[in-house]
Amino acid sequence: MGRSGALTLWQQIMLDVFAPPIITAIWWLFSAGWSGLLGTSESDVVKSWRRPAMWTVLAVCYILMFGITAYAYFFRHR
Repeated sequence: MGRSGALTLWQQIMLDVFAPPIITAIWWLFSAGWSGLLGTSESDVVKSWRRPAMWTVLAVCYILMFGITAYAYFFRHR
C-alpha cells in the first residue's frame, strides 16, 4: 500500500520551478562571501569560474528536483 506525498503534483512542480533559483542564489552569495573572506574576490580566475559554476549548480538542481518528482509520480504512484 503506497503512501501519498505531502504535496500534490502541482505543488511539487511549483516547488521544482522556484526552489533551484533560490538555492543557486544562496550558493552565489556563499561563494562570493567565501572569496571575499579569502581576499580573492577581485581575481580574474575566481570571476571566471563563478559564472559557469552558477549555471552548473542551477542545472543540477533542476535535474534533481524534476527527477525526484518524476520518480515519485511515475514509479511510486503505482
